[in-house]
Amino acid sequence: MGANILAPRSVLSLTVPAGRCMNDIRLVLADGSAMERRQINTCALTHVNVTP
Repeated sequence: MGANILAPRSVLSLTVPAGRCMNDIRLVLADGSAMERRQINTCALTHVNVTP
């Protein structure tokens, strides 16, 4: 993981590929568990909040 670890309450901005609206989102938490959201219409979103 290294440099890809976010501190608690941090914000991460991502850019998704242009013209590709349906995306899967996967986050791996500090305890090793993963959160997945599939087929998210990212073109319709302005932000995503994740709460473990």
